[in-house]
Amino acid sequence: MVAIVQCAGFLPAEAANGDAVRLTFVENGVSSLDWQGVNFWAGGEPGITAMQSGLIDGAPKSLLGKKLSSEVDKATGRFVVDYEGATLTSTYSAKGNRVDVRVEVKNKTDQACDWVEVMVGRLHLLNRLENQPANPGGSLGVDNQRRLGARILLARGAAIALGNWNVKDPSVVNTGPTAAGLAGTPILVASPRVTARPSHPIVENRLLEPARRVIEPGQTSNFHLSWSFGPPDATTTELAPEVLKHVAQERPFKLNWPDRRPIGTLFIAQSHTGWATNPRGYIFGAREKNDVTTPEGREAFGKALLEYADRSVKILKDMDAQGVIVWDLEGQEKPHQISYVADPRVLAEVAPEMDQFADAFFKKFTDAGMKVGLTLRPTRFVKKATSKWGWTQEEVPDPVAELAERIAYAKKRWGCTIFYLDSNIFNADWLTPEQKAAMKNVPFTLPVAMMEELNRQFPDVLIIPEWSMPLDYTVTAPYASPNLRQRGTPPDVRAVYPEAFAVVMQNRTALEQNWETYAKQVQQGDSLLFLAWYDDPGNELVKLLYEEKALRLEGPPKGIVGGDIKNLLALAHTGSTREKYFVAEALGATGDPAALPALTSLLDDPSPLVRKNALLALGQLETQDATLAPRLLAIIQNPKEGMLAPFAARALGASGNIEAIHELFRAPENHRLEQTRQYGLFAVESIRGELDPEAIELTVNLLNGENRDTAEIAARVLGVKKVKQAIPQLIAALQSKDEFISLAAVRALGGIGDRQAMAPIAALFDRGYATVVVYSIRGALDEALRNISGESESKSPDQWKALSAK
Repeated sequence: MVAIVQCAGFLPAEAANGDAVRLTFVENGVSSLDWQGVNFWAGGEPGITAMQSGLIDGAPKSLLGKKLSSEVDKATGRFVVDYEGATLTSTYSAKGNRVDVRVEVKNKTDQACDWVEVMVGRLHLLNRLENQPANPGGSLGVDNQRRLGARILLARGAAIALGNWNVKDPSVVNTGPTAAGLAGTPILVASPRVTARPSHPIVENRLLEPARRVIEPGQTSNFHLSWSFGPPDATTTELAPEVLKHVAQERPFKLNWPDRRPIGTLFIAQSHTGWATNPRGYIFGAREKNDVTTPEGREAFGKALLEYADRSVKILKDMDAQGVIVWDLEGQEKPHQISYVADPRVLAEVAPEMDQFADAFFKKFTDAGMKVGLTLRPTRFVKKATSKWGWTQEEVPDPVAELAERIAYAKKRWGCTIFYLDSNIFNADWLTPEQKAAMKNVPFTLPVAMMEELNRQFPDVLIIPEWSMPLDYTVTAPYASPNLRQRGTPPDVRAVYPEAFAVVMQNRTALEQNWETYAKQVQQGDSLLFLAWYDDPGNELVKLLYEEKALRLEGPPKGIVGGDIKNLLALAHTGSTREKYFVAEALGATGDPAALPALTSLLDDPSPLVRKNALLALGQLETQDATLAPRLLAIIQNPKEGMLAPFAARALGASGNIEAIHELFRAPENHRLEQTRQYGLFAVESIRGELDPEAIELTVNLLNGENRDTAEIAARVLGVKKVKQAIPQLIAALQSKDEFISLAAVRALGGIGDRQAMAPIAALFDRGYATVVVYSIRGALDEALRNISGESESKSPDQWKALSAK
């Protein structure tokens, strides 16, 4: 006799078509978990795998004891397993595409339980790196700290969102290692396994305590996890919206900063210049000839500072900025490691010439309606006789109190409400050898509780931490840097907190070559940082991104999407800027060659955004006019059209005009040489069909060039176009000293799919990595080897090496 639990579908229409999960129970537990006719249940009676006390004091002791009994209530899906030291109750239920598992652990002993782990069952999953409990590629258990809400597990024909509903009571939901002789991957839920208290020689350890869940004698602790089923390419947002919403409700978003306009930056000093009369290295005015050692020199210094402010205010207004951050108000007299003083309270001591004029300086901006801000750091800038430079940064017992004093000072004196938080990590560089030895189990970044406390004290302030964890987004707007390949708010954070945002540093090259990425991030709420003391070429691109945001949020006028092509062609000539912007997009979607003349005419439109969409549309057409190539080349080679150049290059590639494409690689030697070469690579990547020998040679030559960005793009192109002739050069690039180029070569060889690359790729498992590449290389190696070998599942490094040797 079996009992089948089947509930209404998660999405009613889909459930009616078989998307509802079916749980079947038998005498000793779950016998099947069926979704779309496939049984994903691999067995496993629920059970406690570990229950310990004494982890913190270093004397771990098992509290579990032997198993006494187990029973199943098939009608309710309730399992009870009794041990000498605990009682485990697990309840399974199905609703729509989701299975919920609720777990209770009762501590029957007279000792507090520091850690408990429960196996709730085994699922048939692909043997893939993404499904493993932990790996250098970042696949972590869902702990609602480092990973929020849910993670995707991969199965044959399905994606399964593994959800963690425990927010206030910390827990980890994870996969476990497969066991010999048993099918499937164990699914585990556990309390955090904390084996030692933090020990910092200076910072108060109470501020660093990790999240724990202790089950006291006689008490019961509850856990809730879920599996949500969907198609293989589904995301957590699509599969598990309820758990994401639950996390956001239990750990609400608290940052109140609705203004998402761009923010200007002012870097007013140069590090460690040694300028005798301008020791802080201030670069406005007469730069190295500034003389702050005399009354007359200081007056000239002050005048130049206020003129600098006036120029910056004009730029800020032109950019419709919400405010400005002065990155180095105190100057940068010392070397870079300590150059940012980041403490306005000591301004009079460390930079008296700036202290004299700082009030008038900030007033220029606040009078213009701008928010103002500074750089802070959680360490203290102090005099130290033993330091080579006479000063150093030192850790403080309470970083929150330290930062709060600085924020309060800057708010009161200048009205500051924006603060970049530099080096918000626990850095052993400031410690003595003895202190370093005593520093153990300390988190890398300041815990989110510190950020929450600052937000509580200063709810009207925006803090921008240099380093961040997902929960920091609830009370701050973390910094993102293109140097670290960061483009904005991570998708998994935004899935839980749609209102979260990052403050993103930009540069012209990053914007030009990743336009759509930045446009999407800005549209979703991220703010861009820009240089506010001169007319930086990237600033025009920032303005255009915000203009495009406004167009996209307003949406297309009625009748354009899916509209009649005759009306679209007419609007291409007579419409408003908004209409033309969306008309170009709509004409490209038709793929109709009849749109070519209208799209070509839009290349003369005054709006760069209209021209950009016209170029995108031209790249979508199957046929191109041979006379179009000179127009596209002119755009690419015009320094004033930088934002449009990548789009023009891709349209040129789609046109198939090989001679025009080759022309880009013969650009004259000038400051735009590398950019033009990169545009040439974009064009080659967009060529329909196979590449000609000359294009291959040109691309391979750039793979071996000195410019990292160009070499990375060249590798990508060779992989996307599956250029087998380039395999020897790509294999050589695997050994590049530049780890980013090595990573790009791995991905390219995986895209080409030739077995001769397997052994050289597998050899990279033994390489040590010093940059952020370490976070993605393990997954990239595994994916490349799977693509080449045709293996559907991941293998260990040793297994890959053995397979590669065959």
